[in-house]
Amino acid sequence: MTEETRNAAMSGSIGIVMGIGISAILGWYLLLGLLFSVQDLEGTIASPTGQPVTQIFLDTVGEDGAILLMVRRIRMSGTIGYNRVPGSLINRLL
Repeated sequence: MTEETRNAAMSGSIGIVMGIGISAILGWYLLLGLLFSVQDLEGTIASPTGQPVTQIFLDTVGEDGAILLMVRRIRMSGTIGYNRVPGSLINRLL
């Protein structure tokens, strides 16, 4: 993966460690945001949707906002997955 970069042994290692560190920091902020958004802990845990994060979205921004946030979340996951699959495989699937 880092064969053609300058100082590949160090650059690859630094990139991996930085990626993990940044993901950990941003994940921590995401968890804090979700935890501070919980309005009813028992209702969130025993959610009729079966998804606590979806229930938090429903409680905080309403149904339309929750739909928008979930669609955005799904699109972001799809975009990340699309970027990881080779182009020829995507073309064959489409």
